[in-house]
Amino acid sequence: MKIEKLPSGSYRVRKMINGQVITKVFDHKPTQKEITVAMASDIDNIAPKTSFKSCAIKYIESKDRVLSPTTVKSYYSYIEAVMPDWFLSMKINEIEAIHIQRLINIYAVDHKPKTVRNLHAFVSAVMGMYRPNMVLHTALPQKQKYEPYVPSQDEVKCILDAAVGSRYHIPFQLGVLGMRRGIL
Repeated sequence: MKIEKLPSGSYRVRKMINGQVITKVFDHKPTQKEITVAMASDIDNIAPKTSFKSCAIKYIESKDRVLSPTTVKSYYSYIEAVMPDWFLSMKINEIEAIHIQRLINIYAVDHKPKTVRNLHAFVSAVMGMYRPNMVLHTALPQKQKYEPYVPSQDEVKCILDAAVGSRYHIPFQLGVLGMRRGIL
């Protein structure tokens, strides 16, 4: 981005986006926020008019050297098996927050909150790269609190009685009786 003072006293701001130069003129020296607001509509208009699927693949390919192989694999699985065709075929500049909320609502029916959050993180990362001015306020499912199962004394005794005479008797004795048990 380049800010120039013109002979008339005005300020001209030029910014290159996707190979196109956007120019705005201000009568005072603009702040970064003013520039962003003034250029927001122009940036959305020249956003690539390709499908979400192609943008997502380009995003993964641009980040494959910095993301872990597991993350890259899960991103590709979102595209191939998780996301519905109606979302993948939408043009990136036509996607609105309501479409993303609908995608999350459909996915949240059969999946745990952490998995839903991972999908949302991927979608918002792609949207952040290709539509940087789009702000998402997606409602996500609440996190589930992990409740570990603690066996009762009777259950531990039952397991130890069943292990008597087997090759697991000594490991169970060491694990349950020979070591200090912590309280959760």
